[in-house]
Amino acid sequence: MTAPRRSEYDLATERELIMWPGVTCRQDRRSKHCALILTFRGEERMMTYPATGSDVRGPRNHVRDMRAILRGMGAYRVERTKSTAPRRGRNRTTPNRLQTIEHASGGPRRDPWEPLRAMIIEGAT
Repeated sequence: MTAPRRSEYDLATERELIMWPGVTCRQDRRSKHCALILTFRGEERMMTYPATGSDVRGPRNHVRDMRAILRGMGAYRVERTKSTAPRRGRNRTTPNRLQTIEHASGGPRRDPWEPLRAMIIEGAT
């Protein structure tokens, strides 16, 4: 038997709550929406979210709303530890300045408007 499919919202909630010490939650299934009851120091707040996602931004917006509620309750988020690895440089596979294209004959390129200028100058005189 396979495990029931988890909602993207549920997965995003679990990943985010790891970073908030002292915060617990329980989920309540409703008809078209789910309710998330967040608890911190005995204070409870409820937020709802859709049972099925609408677009890619949905879980990200859900986490944003959850963070705002938790901050309002006085909870704090654990800071991530930054990497101590050396910073990577740019990948310079192409030269910074493009080289000028030489004419196929090897010499400087001839001005394509030169014959027209000559006709205009001859016609004016």
